[in-house]
Amino acid sequence: MVLLTQPLLAFGFTNLAMLGWLAAAAAPLLIHLWSRRRFRKVSWAAVEFLRAAVRKNARRLRLQNWLLIALRTLLIVLVVLALAEPTSQRIGQARGVAAPTHRVIVIDGSFSMDFKSDEQSLFERARQLARELVEGASVGDTFTLVVMGQPPKLVYPRPSPDKAAVVREISALKLSHQGADLSATLQVIRKTLDGDSGSGSGVDQQEVYFFTDLGRASWQLPELTGRPATSSGDQAEMSSARQQIAELSAIARLIVVDVGQVDMPNRAVVRLASRAPFATPRTAAALYGMVANYSGVAETALPVQLLVEDVVVAEKTVDIAPRAEASVDFTHRFQAPGNHKVSLRIAGDGLTIDNTRSLILPVKEELQVLCVAGRPGAASYLARALNPAPSDSAGFSPLHPVVISDGELVDANFDQFDCVVLCNVPQLTKSEASQLVEYLRKGGGVIVFLGDQVLPDQYNQTLGEGSATGNLLPARLGDLASRPSYGLDPRDYRHPIVEVFEGQERAGLLTTPVACYYQLEIPEDHQHAQTAVALENGDPFIVTAPVGRGRSVLVATACDLDSVDPATGQPWTTMPAWPSFLPIVREMLLYAMGPADALGARRVGEPIGASVPGGAFGQEARIERPDKQVDAVSLSDSPGGLLWTYDQTDLSEVYTVTVYNTVKKFALNVDPAESDLARIGQEELPPELHIQKDGQAAVTSTARQRVQIAGLQHALLYMALLLALLDVGLAWSFRKGAA
Repeated sequence: MVLLTQPLLAFGFTNLAMLGWLAAAAAPLLIHLWSRRRFRKVSWAAVEFLRAAVRKNARRLRLQNWLLIALRTLLIVLVVLALAEPTSQRIGQARGVAAPTHRVIVIDGSFSMDFKSDEQSLFERARQLARELVEGASVGDTFTLVVMGQPPKLVYPRPSPDKAAVVREISALKLSHQGADLSATLQVIRKTLDGDSGSGSGVDQQEVYFFTDLGRASWQLPELTGRPATSSGDQAEMSSARQQIAELSAIARLIVVDVGQVDMPNRAVVRLASRAPFATPRTAAALYGMVANYSGVAETALPVQLLVEDVVVAEKTVDIAPRAEASVDFTHRFQAPGNHKVSLRIAGDGLTIDNTRSLILPVKEELQVLCVAGRPGAASYLARALNPAPSDSAGFSPLHPVVISDGELVDANFDQFDCVVLCNVPQLTKSEASQLVEYLRKGGGVIVFLGDQVLPDQYNQTLGEGSATGNLLPARLGDLASRPSYGLDPRDYRHPIVEVFEGQERAGLLTTPVACYYQLEIPEDHQHAQTAVALENGDPFIVTAPVGRGRSVLVATACDLDSVDPATGQPWTTMPAWPSFLPIVREMLLYAMGPADALGARRVGEPIGASVPGGAFGQEARIERPDKQVDAVSLSDSPGGLLWTYDQTDLSEVYTVTVYNTVKKFALNVDPAESDLARIGQEELPPELHIQKDGQAAVTSTARQRVQIAGLQHALLYMALLLALLDVGLAWSFRKGAA
């Protein structure tokens, strides 16, 4: 390395291609030479008298001509240099020459960056500043491009010195409709810096630029802001974030370019759901939504529209207090069965992505319920509760029970049914249990009623936690209890199964008699299991839990009057003859048929998938995305048959999937947490992060600084103008003197 006593300045040009026009500087000389060749000598007596006078002024004329040629040549050179945009660059320090810099450019890809206060969104502004950063960097610098999303995206696996390619990649970036995972982004950055910081990398300086709106949804981590973590796992993750920032600051300068604004008000549809997991053409569907106001000003008479298949069918107005939510209810009767797109929409604002929320509501003539009887008559009471008057049109029920024996279970096709109910079934084989678990994972519902035929040990081994087939039961079956209870505890009506009973004491739920039942034991580590209803003594009676995308419901007693307590000879329960039996069974069924990711609750980024008939072997699933792009996905084998999955769900709205002559739709919505555009304060962030406001994101470097020569381009143009005027003046003066 060559040591320097003073910093040197190297001059360069932003637009090198313009320097090719310097060849035009030879034009005045060529024109002069060509003009001389146009004359030829002709002897004429009268000319001899002039030779003596011309010879005296020849030297003066040559000097005038060459002066004009020099002025015109310099004029062209100045214009070309001005158009080439000259720059200067420090290439040394008092101690030596600096090595190139590796710059990691991180662009916030959360959908809050789509906020617009004018024609340009925050994301577009971030891309513009990132491009300027790359274009203004020095020759030899390298760049890595990272999109901070969920998960983060590393655009280049290794640092790239190709500035033009990096600028193209930045310009091609598209905003997803997800949030941002800061902790995972820091991990990606650390791996990138570690891979480019070795002694042989030629890099002695590294910088990381975050272009972000500093939204709390992305940046408010417990360990960063000092707020408490919600769980031990959360605490471990956030401690890692703090540690990662400290470690990164030791090997790179961390710069946060704030492209956000102080005041970014926003409204959003944060919820849309149906009161039931299905609708029928004979009854009106009850729909409800929630609209949030994230600004400090109240919203008055905000229009809220209900759309079916993108057509407005109803509209209401709501008033929302500052930083509050308001609910809105609609009813709509569908004319035909099928899967219908239903949307809730509010008026536009600065962030339009969250102004609409959608779901796919199945409209069916009837719902098929498979009732598996452990012995004859075990499902008779249940079937009558589901459809008490199947032949009476006045008492029409959309629920159609199909009763089979447990021996027929092995040949049953669960995909044809909306729910499966086991009624005092003694045991299940591993194959049957595997099919039920797979059915649940795909979004089905399973209800298990116990009874005197049930073998509890076999249930725990085949269907319980830790079983080879997967956990179907939300609780473990304990001892058989013969302690009569003459009432049920609805647990403050918190669970959806019993919330309709609140204020309906005459429905009989509170006085339901139960004489014999299995004690249900909920594992401590089963965080998602819930006790919907308990007995008077506190023992769980109805326990629910999600399994995959489906729901499992376990009832501690029987659903018939034929199960007898061996100790007393009395029926386990008279609940099937009680007034509360019909409504409680229907509520359990509706809850089980509603998937664990309730209608409209699927979020952007979650994978979608479904099973297909075996005849589709060798075919592909064609997925039409909300941006009209079509992707093809191959089918794969699974325990439940052929299956397709798709994980490129980075946009909200509807994905339409076509496979084997069937069409299925999926509605994905944004995470409401990202709709709150509240910003994190600089004082809440670690001191290792250097905050720069929008417009101050010049390339900074302690080893080397690239500086645009302020005003030089204009000065060159002014000099060219003066030379042009001087040329005209001298040419006129010379002609006048010659005359």
